[in-house]
Amino acid sequence: MTWTCRLCSQQFSEIPKSATAIGAGRRGHRNQLWMIDGTVHDLARDIPRRPGTPGQYRSAHTRWHKQRDVFSPTCEFCRKDADDLALKLRPPQIPLPISKPNPVPLDPPKVEQAEVEVVIEVLNNLPLPIQADSDSEQPETTMQAAFNRLNRKS
Repeated sequence: MTWTCRLCSQQFSEIPKSATAIGAGRRGHRNQLWMIDGTVHDLARDIPRRPGTPGQYRSAHTRWHKQRDVFSPTCEFCRKDADDLALKLRPPQIPLPISKPNPVPLDPPKVEQAEVEVVIEVLNNLPLPIQADSDSEQPETTMQAAFNRLNRKS
C-alpha cells in the first residue's frame, strides 16, 4: 500500500516509524497530518484501481457535469451521452418519391375585346417619359426633372 502527500505530492511506500501523527483524522477519514523529518505531510492512501472500470469516472461525470447541466468536450461520457441523445432525437428518414407528376397545361385566359381597348386607351393617356437635354451626357433624374419643372413655372 502506498501513501501520497496532498501537499507536496511525495510518495511513501509506508508511513515511517519516526513519523508523528498530528491531531486526529479529519471527519472519520484515514487521512491525517504527519510530521516526517521535520516537515508536515497530509498523507492519503493510494487505492489501486482496476484499469477499465468506469464506475468512478461515470459517477464523477454525473456529479460534475450531468447534475449541473454542464457539457465538457473532453469528457468521454458527455460526448457519449450527446451522441446517444442525437440518435434518439434524429427524425426518421422518409424516402422521397423520385417520379414527378406530369404538369397539366393551362388554358390561356380569355380576354374580351372591350378589355383590350380599355388597356390600350389607358396606355395612350400616360405621360411620355422625361427626355434628357441634349447638353447633358447623362439622363435626367426624377429629382432634377421636378426642380426643372418648378423653375420653368416661375
